[in-house]
Amino acid sequence: MDHSDFYLKKLYNFLFNEGVDFYNETNEFMEYISLSSGKMMGPYEPMDSPLCIIVKGGIAKYELRGSDYQCTDLCLKKEIAFDHAILNGGGDRKIKLIASEETEVKLISLEKLIELIGKYSAESSYLALLNQFWTAREEKRNTLLYIKPASKRNQVFKSCNPDLVQHFPKKVIAKYLNLHPSSYSRIEGDF
Repeated sequence: MDHSDFYLKKLYNFLFNEGVDFYNETNEFMEYISLSSGKMMGPYEPMDSPLCIIVKGGIAKYELRGSDYQCTDLCLKKEIAFDHAILNGGGDRKIKLIASEETEVKLISLEKLIELIGKYSAESSYLALLNQFWTAREEKRNTLLYIKPASKRNQVFKSCNPDLVQHFPKKVIAKYLNLHPSSYSRIEGDF
């Protein structure tokens, strides 16, 4: 079950209520960027990694695992893409973010965000909610990856995520589902 929407709502509720000063200063440091379809940001070194809020469009997040980049998250408007491990004092993976269509994002470096979280003592609220959001996103994908066979995995993904199917190319969805594009094409009947 995906609880990330619940934590995302709580996150925005915190920002627009108790965390107004933190939100306002964080917003001052955010960079607004427009991206065309297929445009990549990164790869980012771990400490240069950003927190990316999607304003319009969609972003596929890739993490370097071993020698290959794996698609680990698909994010749409109002959702957040970031490297969870760095916010918790760890993380050594490079990430890259790729626009699935005409996309607009707001970015802040995680290094600056960590500084502001400390300044406003937002660890127990903002950081906790970000962690819960990320954990729910990761659980959603991991649960999906356990579904066998691949055709059933794809069926469950499409029925639970019609919005993602509309916004991301099939080759990106294949990578998110941990399938080779040719296998995904066979499942979809695209020969």
